[in-house]
Amino acid sequence: MPYHVRITPTDLRRRQRDIVVLDKDADWIETNIAAPRRRGESIFIDGQTIAWAFIDEIHITETDRISEEILPEIRALQRARRIATPMSDGWYVAHGGRDVTDKFLSGVPGVSSEGDTGADPKADDPGEKNTPAGLGEARKRVIQPFCRSADR
Repeated sequence: MPYHVRITPTDLRRRQRDIVVLDKDADWIETNIAAPRRRGESIFIDGQTIAWAFIDEIHITETDRISEEILPEIRALQRARRIATPMSDGWYVAHGGRDVTDKFLSGVPGVSSEGDTGADPKADDPGEKNTPAGLGEARKRVIQPFCRSADR
């Protein structure tokens, strides 16, 4: 059964559109998402390198069929209901599957379920520790300039 990944970035400019990857197997999820997350390393998805501090949400879902079989049904339903949406058709495939995120991911980036991985917690962002508090600091650096300009 195929897996689908939906990533929502924290970047306010990119937040309008999730990054969606369809029809992957468990080995791909482990190699490209789960293992780098345990090590606190950035991931490379859809032509973009993304640090965990800049990922707001990640969902991994599973469907009984590949997206190629599901997409025509989604498109037909949208036409029949005259639905216009900014979400990609692939987003609906990923969103409609069974959520299996917990099967692959747990805890915070940079820490495996067994404890310390031995990875350098600063490898992703020099001067930034990849902990929940550190993630908050990274977000503040991104969001503060927007807040200051809104206060003026």
